[in-house]
Amino acid sequence: MAESEIRFKQVTDTIDQVFWMTDPNKGQMLMISKGYERIWGSSVQSLLDDPMSFVTAIHEDDRQHVIDAFSLQVTGTYDIEFRVVSRRDGQTR
Repeated sequence: MAESEIRFKQVTDTIDQVFWMTDPNKGQMLMISKGYERIWGSSVQSLLDDPMSFVTAIHEDDRQHVIDAFSLQVTGTYDIEFRVVSRRDGQTR
């Protein structure tokens, strides 16, 4: 593994934020930070297995807005905040 890849993995494993990369069609997750497990309360593997599974934990008042914004991701103008209800403890984050 290249040094840059090792550093990138260190960042993705320790950062408190959630970020991921998908293919343009949202059919495959390419990378997910470990923050997903802390905030969503679901495993990274569950998201790898079902790339759209993260949507069910989005607060119901924010969910449609997030879904409507999916088409903006490929344009690079996707900048949205939303609430997540953790599956682990039920807290809203």
